[in-house]
Amino acid sequence: VLQLHLGGGTANELSDAQLATLVDALQAAWRLPSDAEMSVECDPRRVTRQHLEMLRGLGFRHVSFGVADLDDAVQAAIGRRNSPALIDDVCAAAREAGFERIQLEVLIGLPHQSAASWRSTLDRLIAMAPDRVALSCYQHRPDQAPAQHAIDSTALPDGPLCAELRSMTATAMLSAGYAPIGAGQFVLDDDELAMARPEGRLRRNLIGYTATPAVPVLGLGAGAVGEI
Repeated sequence: VLQLHLGGGTANELSDAQLATLVDALQAAWRLPSDAEMSVECDPRRVTRQHLEMLRGLGFRHVSFGVADLDDAVQAAIGRRNSPALIDDVCAAAREAGFERIQLEVLIGLPHQSAASWRSTLDRLIAMAPDRVALSCYQHRPDQAPAQHAIDSTALPDGPLCAELRSMTATAMLSAGYAPIGAGQFVLDDDELAMARPEGRLRRNLIGYTATPAVPVLGLGAGAVGEI
């Protein structure tokens, strides 16, 4: 196994004992070398320093935190409040726990986003100095995701504004010294993905961009998907 990704915020829902049992089961069933690329997604509102230390001790080296947007009005509209101070704290805790790479995930296309508010979010994001930034576009599909019925569709930005926000993001990240990787991924110049691109080793699978060889991806658990 070259990559192991624990996604969907699962790490926040499992106890330390459950996480240890899960990793033990994976190591018993698969050849999981010590240098495997092990990454995990965490909700910054729920993760604790102890949880991060536990995950690092289990072999996870990379962590991704879902930020969405740092504007108060946008956060209130999507019901996901996390202050810049909270993100700073969890990033510091992750580094102190020994995580080698921290990725922050942000979204455009959210209700009440504007060019001015997004500029402020980008400034705060860059000041946090994550190793990677992943940009995605919110897809409003309440029939597929019932929780989205709570979001006011009339407050969503239109296509031209979303395009402007995407362009602003690319300009800001490039100015801050991040290299663009594919669509919506920005990494520091010394990142393995930045070095893999000119060498022809950069690939994308269901987990994301990777410098590992192209191999099948096996999805385990509710809602998981695979790629062969």
